Amino acid sequence: MTKNNSKSDWIPFYITTAITIIALGVTIYFNHKSLSCTNKQLKITQSEFKSKQNASLSAQATDVSSWINQHKKTPNGNMNFLVQAINSSSQPIYNVYLIVVKRNFNGNKKVSQKYNNSKIQEIKKYGDSYKWFLDIVPPEKEIYNFYPNNLQYSSSLNGVNYGVIMLFKDSRGNFWMRTDDGTLINEKNYFKSYQQLLNKLGFTKNVSEKLKGV
Repeated sequence: MTKNNSKSDWIPFYITTAITIIALGVTIYFNHKSLSCTNKQLKITQSEFKSKQNASLSAQATDVSSWINQHKKTPNGNMNFLVQAINSSSQPIYNVYLIVVKRNFNGNKKVSQKYNNSKIQEIKKYGDSYKWFLDIVPPEKEIYNFYPNNLQYSSSLNGVNYGVIMLFKDSRGNFWMRTDDGTLINEKNYFKSYQQLLNKLGFTKNVSEKLKGV
């Protein structure tokens, strides 16, 4: 009888142990799930912070752009260039460079992320007639107009058109490039040195040296 009682005494212990193990497993599961949710939320928060940070970084730069308009019809029927640059922000921009580039359209337009050597050589061959430097562009829709010498805006029938590359420094000291297709690029992501980029684009040493100390 004592032996049977001894066995029966172990039953509650087994049950208690099993319940404890199950409870521990459930606790671990929910803690893991909670931790996963926390990590996921942390990643979302970090992503949102980075997005806001990027938006803050480019807040002024997004209000700066340049383009080409047809202007003044020539005797042969072509249109001369009118190059325009605009700063719609509430702060000035500095060290502004404008470069006219040839664009070839084949029906499959693709946004370019950076400029290769062929693009740079193409810019250089235009010479200084198609490049301008401005120390400062005031805020609030101040527009500057330039007429490239001996360069005409022809029809798109021959598959050739032109665009403007714009490089500038915002009021916070960040350097930017607005490409000829409108893409806005923070220069530190693509080139080690802003001055190095200017040299590659064919600006004279005297002009690029204006950046020293800014």
